[in-house]
Amino acid sequence: RLRRVLDNLLDNARRHTPAGGEVRLGAQATDTEIRIRVQDTGPGLSPEQQARLFEPYGRRKDGTSRGLGLLISQAIARAHGGRLEVTSAPGQGSTFTLILPRREVQFDD
Repeated sequence: RLRRVLDNLLDNARRHTPAGGEVRLGAQATDTEIRIRVQDTGPGLSPEQQARLFEPYGRRKDGTSRGLGLLISQAIARAHGGRLEVTSAPGQGSTFTLILPRREVQFDD
């Protein structure tokens, strides 16, 4: 399930980053948590857009629809005792951070 979250975040970053832009993936661990960041150089999000990111469906100002990907990703993060956060500003790209409690995790290939 965590792979699905990362796939969703990376796909969103790729779709919203213009040609010549960058998508970065990073990870950091402390004694208590693991943070996995997906950062893009896309158009960024206003505070109003950020407030609605985890709502199902809806329409953006450009007429395109939002799907369920971030809503499902957030639910998966919570099911693992974690959370999904976003930091963004118009014209400055977005950073989505998956924060999970640190514990032994078994990843399937």
